[in-house]
Amino acid sequence: MNTEELRHLVDEVAASATNWHLLAMQLQRPPGGPNDSIPALVGAFYYMLYPITEEAGREAWGPFAPVFEGPQGVFPPPLAKVEDRWLTLWADLAQASTSPVVRSRLHDLLWERRWGPRPDLHARQAIDSYVALNGSSWTSVDRAFGLIRALELARHVKDDERLATVVAACEKGARESMMASSPEPGVALRLVRALMWLPPDLQPASVDDLLAEAERVYGADPYHFASIVDLKVSRSRDAAFVRQLRVQEVRRWRQRASETAGLLRFSHLQSALEAARNYGLSDLADEIRRDMQKVDLGLKQVEAAVPISTEQLGALISTVVETDDWRTSLRRFGVYGPPSGDVKKNIAAVEQQMRASPLQYLVTKTVLGPGNVPIRVVSSEADHRDVALSEYEKMGISLWALFAAEVLDRIFGRHGVPELTALTEFFSTPLMPLDVAERVAQAVLLYSQGHFDESAHILVPRLEATIRTIARECGLATFREPQGAKPGGVRALGDLLLAMKERIDESWQRYLWNLLCDPIGVNLRNRLAHGLLPKADKKEAALLIHAACHLSLIKVGEDERP
Repeated sequence: MNTEELRHLVDEVAASATNWHLLAMQLQRPPGGPNDSIPALVGAFYYMLYPITEEAGREAWGPFAPVFEGPQGVFPPPLAKVEDRWLTLWADLAQASTSPVVRSRLHDLLWERRWGPRPDLHARQAIDSYVALNGSSWTSVDRAFGLIRALELARHVKDDERLATVVAACEKGARESMMASSPEPGVALRLVRALMWLPPDLQPASVDDLLAEAERVYGADPYHFASIVDLKVSRSRDAAFVRQLRVQEVRRWRQRASETAGLLRFSHLQSALEAARNYGLSDLADEIRRDMQKVDLGLKQVEAAVPISTEQLGALISTVVETDDWRTSLRRFGVYGPPSGDVKKNIAAVEQQMRASPLQYLVTKTVLGPGNVPIRVVSSEADHRDVALSEYEKMGISLWALFAAEVLDRIFGRHGVPELTALTEFFSTPLMPLDVAERVAQAVLLYSQGHFDESAHILVPRLEATIRTIARECGLATFREPQGAKPGGVRALGDLLLAMKERIDESWQRYLWNLLCDPIGVNLRNRLAHGLLPKADKKEAALLIHAACHLSLIKVGEDERP
């Protein structure tokens, strides 16, 4: 196929295409051999254009990126690796074509490769073609991308006449977009931002008017208003004016929140809080936090049924309960687990879950704690994996809580409730001193009498004391020294448990961390200590007794595992 035949084919297809990608798709056909020129043309139109307003897309490839990246390579190939024979073909076809669609793309690619003795001529012809495209039937976003690219090219080749033409086209395009029957903030704001990319002496005097018009048209939406504020802030050095703009941004989010309810209201307030915090508006941030505490999320409890084999459950209970005395039963009770599961198997299960349902791990989510308090914003893949692991382990612990309470009832039913002295002796170890052991024993007795909340409140500080002793014996520092006016004090329990990862069995370490301190997990210690759990129930007290039984079996310096 000669150049004229190729020109006729490509121009004919380009006449009905509404963007370069569709043109490439309509040209595509099975390769006709190593000298077939069509694949080279298909690749040329498949490149993704990232103009100056899309900085993130340019990081790896520059303005023209492959449409596909995979283990076998990329398609189209990197522009720097395109063979000279195909560049010659692009140049011949660009010169022969009458279509601005074809000419804009091919001349721009040739400029990027600095092809020929006067590469700037390719840039100038690409600019003219991009401007011509602005009057076509292409989508408004693609037309805007072309104009923004033309603006960049005109600056590169220092063509003031063409630059003035493109600037006028950008202004006109922004105004027409704001007058469109359907909102097009992604078009108008991109064009205004591109004009602001120019040096101040080359920016048109209309930029401030365009921003004011954009605020009038799109400003009711807090998302768009935040983008407009960012553009306005970049044009001002007046700190008071900038603060005023940021206050308006926060208020716009709060206004939108007041018009909604439930989770949507909470989400808008969260955006307001993030803006207030980022811009140092501490007084507004405190007001928003109070508003968030009052939101009724309207959440509903979701229940799931998990089939449990009665034979397996019976075997577990028999192993722990049917012993010669209560001491053996409590030891076996403490050995069972960890209820959160084996950490390596848990990680494998979570990774399989992420592969099976990837979409839910691609979006940013906010994890809420007791009282609808946002405790973590999850965005990266590592964050999603970390949170999913905590939630997976929490599910195992919550299921074990049902059985733990049943096992304790069976132990006391078979062997009777031990006396305080005997229980104190049972729990007393080098790592659990007598005074701590006596309180743990008292908590077990309170549990047997149905005083579950009282039992839990006694247990939590004694478990913490025991873990601190274990950490110290493992060689960890359990306090922080004062530094100047900053007072010293003990290390937080959660900090210690995380530091014990390499000192005790990791699966048990993660169980204790999830049970007591992990904000995403069961978190009993913090929920009780901070008054976030109104009343501990039987299951929660049983979990704490199980942890106490396990801790009484740990021997540091010999074998850390019971």
